[in-house]
Amino acid sequence: MRCFISFLLPFLAFVNISAQVNLPSTEQVHFDWSEMYKRINPSIVQIISDRGHGSGFVVSLNGVIATNHHVVANSRYLAVKLSDGRKVDAVLAVLDPRYDIALLKVNEQVIEGLEPLTILPDGEDERIEPGQPVVAFGSPLTQSFMITQGIVAKVEENILLGDFLLEQGNSGGPLLNIEGQVIGINTFGLRGISGAVRIHLLRELLSRSGIFDSLPYEPSSELLPQLKHDRYPTELLKGKIMQEGVDEEIYQFKAKSFNVTVITPVLVGISQVRNELERAKNRYERRGKKITDSSYQAIDEPFYDWHRNVSGNLDCAVTFQIAPEFGATTGSAFRTLLVAFANPNMVQNVSQDMEFKAEFLDFRLYRDGEFIEPIHPGRQVTEQNLKEFRLTFVDEAYSGLYVYDPEVFMGGEQFRMEIYDARKPDEIHESKTFDADSDLIKQIRSDFDGVIGESYILRDLLNAAALGKKEEVEICLNNEIDINSKNEEGHTALMLAASMGRNDTVDFLIDSGADLNLASNNGWTALLWAASRGHLMVVKKLVESGADIDATTPNGWTALEWAQHGKFRDVSDYLKQQNKAYE
Repeated sequence: MRCFISFLLPFLAFVNISAQVNLPSTEQVHFDWSEMYKRINPSIVQIISDRGHGSGFVVSLNGVIATNHHVVANSRYLAVKLSDGRKVDAVLAVLDPRYDIALLKVNEQVIEGLEPLTILPDGEDERIEPGQPVVAFGSPLTQSFMITQGIVAKVEENILLGDFLLEQGNSGGPLLNIEGQVIGINTFGLRGISGAVRIHLLRELLSRSGIFDSLPYEPSSELLPQLKHDRYPTELLKGKIMQEGVDEEIYQFKAKSFNVTVITPVLVGISQVRNELERAKNRYERRGKKITDSSYQAIDEPFYDWHRNVSGNLDCAVTFQIAPEFGATTGSAFRTLLVAFANPNMVQNVSQDMEFKAEFLDFRLYRDGEFIEPIHPGRQVTEQNLKEFRLTFVDEAYSGLYVYDPEVFMGGEQFRMEIYDARKPDEIHESKTFDADSDLIKQIRSDFDGVIGESYILRDLLNAAALGKKEEVEICLNNEIDINSKNEEGHTALMLAASMGRNDTVDFLIDSGADLNLASNNGWTALLWAASRGHLMVVKKLVESGADIDATTPNGWTALEWAQHGKFRDVSDYLKQQNKAYE
């Protein structure tokens, strides 16, 4: 079984600019879009669906998001990512397939403080003319929250055409005039010509009464999981993909009617770049040694650092690609059997009709028995449209593309994977279990060794403790990191949780065995932090659990003296009661 992965690299355009053309003197129009970007971008969102992502924008204070119908159509999973990085649940509110418009709803608390974009007022549509400058906002390809500019080239009844750059992912974002008013919804791009649905169609949709009466539920304001790490370092990747003995088949396994490929940046590199790197290396060995430039490194040529910024395949992620198998239809197989029985020599002349043998529905991952929520539960249509001599394969079926944070696989002893077929949705089609010492899990851990390690888990542990996210603290501890680990400043999770007054998290860390009396590099313990900031409940918990009440900072101050300095009387009174020496 082979794994075929598309690894798209952008092309570089080289333009001859030596020829100069003298144009008639005309007044030049200059406009700095930076202020508009600062004002508009917070109200732009990235919309994440089964098949990938598109764009959208806030149109009301109660959490209504406008986008294209084709961005969200037939999607089971919908989420919205804001420009500040938050990712939240979204629910489909209104679909208008005729004009390719859709409205989503997020919890209104999520957009608190954001301004809905200004839509071109009714009666001003006639102001839009060819030649007017416009800007398009959106998240094209592997990028996010970008702005491009151009002009309106043609005005149709329901569509604006122009040269404003649109790529896949821009769909659903706003097209604005120079005054910052939305005049269209970015919809398509084709060979340099882009199109946007005119804004009067959205305005009419929003004016309909009762369009939000049938919402299935109010979306949650809770944050959804995201990938936590930057793109995979290209230098590290180049080293890993040149290693001998890495077998691509380790990343693949069969699950009855599905073929599963576990995609990591290293597998992408092995599949697409290794041959190019080998050629470059051989060229250097044969001729490059004679090059006197000391900075010359042949291995850099086919795989540059900027690929990290343009290739989604270099995300620090583990992606499960679950593809249905295909084969001869029942009728075709029966015909072949009859011919083989009558005259085996004629089998090669039998026409073959092919079909997909399964329809993906769901994929579930369990680590040591605990369900792991995917970052993105993707689902896409796999198509075949092949008609050749004696072979017909015209069919389509769903495949799965489930994305997980690599940290999921860096700890744990057993991983169970369940695959569901839509033909029997209530049954597990196949369950596969991989232990920590299996080739697959060891390969995943090897791929992210040096990228995801204890330092990353420690960072997440300390961030979660400071924010009071007890569940995330527990996840980090399940990755077998020492609860008393320190960062460069010598801070532990307990110190940070205590300093921020995170009562529940402090309780959890103490119950989990955190050392109460460790000091940071500057000599501060958790109790000193809590007392200096007036967190009475945390101080009580620490003292009752055995924290040293006499510990001092380098200047000789105790917790009581820091509480008195901060004028936290309730903390001071409590500490005096606990230590009679202060009376």
